[in-house]
Amino acid sequence: MWFVRDAGFAVTLMGLVCMLGCVVGCSYNMFAWLGGSLLGLFLQLLLMAAASISMAAHWFTMTTNPGVIPKGIHISPVVATVDDESGYIDGHSRTSDDFIYCEWCDAHHPKRAEHCHSCNGCVVLMDHHCPWVNNCIGAGNGKNFILMLGYIPIMCLYMVLLTVAQSWMCTVNDPSATCGFRTGMSPGRAGIWVFAISCLFMLLCAMMLGMELYSISEDMTYGEIASQLVHLQDTREHASKLQQRLGILFGSDHAEWHWLVPGRDVHQRRREAEMDVILGYHED
Repeated sequence: MWFVRDAGFAVTLMGLVCMLGCVVGCSYNMFAWLGGSLLGLFLQLLLMAAASISMAAHWFTMTTNPGVIPKGIHISPVVATVDDESGYIDGHSRTSDDFIYCEWCDAHHPKRAEHCHSCNGCVVLMDHHCPWVNNCIGAGNGKNFILMLGYIPIMCLYMVLLTVAQSWMCTVNDPSATCGFRTGMSPGRAGIWVFAISCLFMLLCAMMLGMELYSISEDMTYGEIASQLVHLQDTREHASKLQQRLGILFGSDHAEWHWLVPGRDVHQRRREAEMDVILGYHED
């Protein structure tokens, strides 16, 4: 399992504590509001499902190799020349301009890889080093990162709606209850924290998701990779521009059910030729 031992994990831990505390607070408020009723159990189940898939996406983003090029191996650039019979891409060197030298790794690597001092290596399709997951975001875990940015706002919006609903209808099970956010009211002070933290994380992740999708859709490197992968497809029916580029990170050229599921081995359905194109190098 991949894990970056870095002081930045403190930021990751802080974010996890805030989110888990928010989920626990919302669950507590719901139980105080609806008790063990069927509606209450159903809403609790939805909350647990949203929290579970969000945390799974976070976990796999944090503990998956982002695409660090192994040290001590001999690699060569990949040429986008397709063999019509085998469908394989020739992996011989073209020019020295295909690779650049990394002084920290003391090795040559593709231009699409950047060095990260925290991860101690060159990461293919590196987007940035994210302190919230204490890991780089690259070809290996980009899918999980995008899923995390999508699932967390959904979970937070759900908690916001539940908190607002409770503040309006807190007398459903207890006619003597007083609705509001003050001490002794329902949802009370805990409702304020759930509402505030949920809104903060919802807006932050939604903005980051929008920026991430825009960056991928306009990035020239993703466009180059997508064009090369098109030549390896068995069909002339190709996906949209954004879908093709997301497919580079999500493990297939067309949207499928597994796109929605966080996991570690994202590219297991890829052929070796396709992985060479994505990574930008071929191991000799």
